[in-house]
Amino acid sequence: MIMSCSSTEKTASRIVTKVYISADGNSILLDTPDTQGEVLFEERGSVFQIIETTGDNQWIIVIQMAAEASGERDETVYVLFNTYLKRKINPELYEGDTLLGFEYTPEGVFVITGDDRRISLKVLE
Repeated sequence: MIMSCSSTEKTASRIVTKVYISADGNSILLDTPDTQGEVLFEERGSVFQIIETTGDNQWIIVIQMAAEASGERDETVYVLFNTYLKRKINPELYEGDTLLGFEYTPEGVFVITGDDRRISLKVLE
């Protein structure tokens, strides 16, 4: 398991100052003090919408949808990303559930799922 980097351990180039969606909706982009528009994730057949980010932009919850409607019911997928590690978190770790947001507690930060589970972000790294 990869351990989380604390804020004091992050180099300036890995501090994420902004997370956003590209104009065409197909890419998740991030800015650091050294770069702008770095691609975190891209998929041409999909469009993305950011639901929530943690205060330090290290974690983001995104909705992924088909770029073009199929005429049938299109699937909406909730995806969790760690921007510091630059990776998508395996949905099996949170059972592919709906992700509603983040909860901050003295024990750490948790992601809240649609069935009201709270999963520590530390175990998802």
